[in-house]
Amino acid sequence: MTNPQDRYVTLNTKVLANGKTVYSSTRPVPTNVNPNASVTIVAGATDRMDVLAYNAYGSPFDWWRIAAANQIVNGNIFIKPGTTTIIPSK
Repeated sequence: MTNPQDRYVTLNTKVLANGKTVYSSTRPVPTNVNPNASVTIVAGATDRMDVLAYNAYGSPFDWWRIAAANQIVNGNIFIKPGTTTIIPSK
């Protein structure tokens, strides 16, 4: 059974010019943020989404939940210090 929260539910592939098949880029599954069930923090100088995810969910691999909730799509796990960041409930 597939977990609907898994961000790899629908991986598409594409064929490169050299004939090699690779996975297409993926974007996180949109997260509906419930402000009453979320925590908001102000990011410090060393905050990273994987560490925040580990602290909030027990797994650094759930960093994408924080990225999706904050519409962070720059491919960087670091959060700019002083940024108000939403940690959505799982």
